Amino acid sequence: SSFSSLKEGKGGEDVSDVKQKLQEVTKQLETALQAQKAASTKAETKDRDMSELMKSLGEIQRSGAAREAEANELRKEAEMKAQELQSKLSVTQGELTVCNHD
Repeated sequence: SSFSSLKEGKGGEDVSDVKQKLQEVTKQLETALQAQKAASTKAETKDRDMSELMKSLGEIQRSGAAREAEANELRKEAEMKAQELQSKLSVTQGELTVCNHD
């Protein structure tokens, strides 16, 4: 059998070839595992960065909406104040006209 020939020292070249191939495959496996770990770390970093970006965008949108609501409220108040002043001006002009005719 081939096992007994290996035990007897025959076919030693075959054993060294197998050992060399085993070392090569082990080295390739280690390289592949390192590449997989690096890719996994990179993907985790990108996921974390994307989450931070989405959180920042959400905060920007909420902030913009709050500023828009405040600006609308201030505009509404300014319009009401302008209307009130327009009314007072009309009353004052009417009183002035009455006074001038007297």
